[in-house]
Amino acid sequence: MNRISVLLVLAALGTFTGCGGQEKKETMKTQSANEVSPADVFITKVIDSLDHTESILGEISKAAEAAADCAVKGGKIYITDDETVTRTGREETKMIPGGGMEYPMHEDWGGFVAEACDRAGGLRHIQPVPLNNQVQEHDIVLLGAVELRPEEQAAQIKMIRERGALVIVFGSQSSAIAGLGDFLIDNGLGAGTVPVMTIGSKTTGPVAPIANVVNMWTFTAEYVAALTRAGKMPALWQSMFMPGAAPRNKRIGEFLYHADISIAPVQPGVLGMQYVSTVRGYLSKIKSNELSQFDRAGKLCAETIKSGNKVVAGIIGHFMIAQLRMPDYPDIFTVKANLYGRDYLVGVLTKGDTWLHVGYSYTPVQELILAREVGAKTICVLTPGPTEVGEGMPVAPDMSTIDIYIDPYWKHGDAVVEVPGYDTKIMPASGVVMITAYWMILGETLKNL
Repeated sequence: MNRISVLLVLAALGTFTGCGGQEKKETMKTQSANEVSPADVFITKVIDSLDHTESILGEISKAAEAAADCAVKGGKIYITDDETVTRTGREETKMIPGGGMEYPMHEDWGGFVAEACDRAGGLRHIQPVPLNNQVQEHDIVLLGAVELRPEEQAAQIKMIRERGALVIVFGSQSSAIAGLGDFLIDNGLGAGTVPVMTIGSKTTGPVAPIANVVNMWTFTAEYVAALTRAGKMPALWQSMFMPGAAPRNKRIGEFLYHADISIAPVQPGVLGMQYVSTVRGYLSKIKSNELSQFDRAGKLCAETIKSGNKVVAGIIGHFMIAQLRMPDYPDIFTVKANLYGRDYLVGVLTKGDTWLHVGYSYTPVQELILAREVGAKTICVLTPGPTEVGEGMPVAPDMSTIDIYIDPYWKHGDAVVEVPGYDTKIMPASGVVMITAYWMILGETLKNL
């Protein structure tokens, strides 16, 4: 069995004790006791990235202040990344019902872009950079980079800056494009996707995309705060699963800034720190309480695959689908993305399979019933929510239908940052937490394969 081991430093004089056999046994025991699972390695690195974000919060606030100055002058805010730089305008788009409305899910956008756009707790009017980079003076462009297309991104940055837009790069200070923007929000990592789970001869589990998203949401929180200091409150989405979200979200679609809400100025660092500390708290609880469940999940998934059956992974989330396109993604699960209800499992999930649900604040009653009907096992990483897609109150799942449950700790409503006087919390936690959980399960499965 391949395992990730912590490097042990042995006392040099130990080889001269004359008790070589006993020493070898004791060393083996020490190594066993200090083994670190792939899941532990991965979540620890994500937590480290949040610590890094806290350490550069002042720099993030300065970039957000510059962006808010541009917005006040009439600039619009856009976003792009390694994958979205090549967009043609013909991306695959699905309309997802919920909250009394439908919203577009562009499955070909890069994860950095998809996570920011049309997102619970996120800015209502942020969109990908227009085709052919047709931005204007005072526009703001957030650019996520993990070294997938550095030459194309360098050309994009040059064109955007020549047109007078502000460019904020989210990536490594070691990346090829680190110095090309107006600001760099450093993720504290090396260049590239930075896979951190070494299992046998292979390395997987990219942390850099998650670190960039952490910084993007922290920046967005600080951008909102900077705008309040300029006397403006931007419109932000509420989760479509919250009661009353549909009319509320429809209403804010008509304006960039609220004219009917007066928000007191929020000082730099306050909202960004709320985001960092809350998400770090969720991940710390997972690390403290759920690692044994990830171990069980990895073993069940591996046993399912080795027996000739399949793990059907139902993964839900804007940021989630882009993981499948990462260079080191292990294609070991049958993935069904951005779908709710039992229909997408009919004829796919069969006897002996395992259904892995990494979901939103939605309680998948019908899917769990189907899994039991066909004789499949179930693993659920979920926050309880309504049992139908759309607005509703949380419904606790029937735990007898779940073989392995992993608590992600974030709550119904998703957003975690409170702006005093605003009608909803902002900045979502789920993307960061659930992507982390998914890679942890992948790592544990690979270890057992």
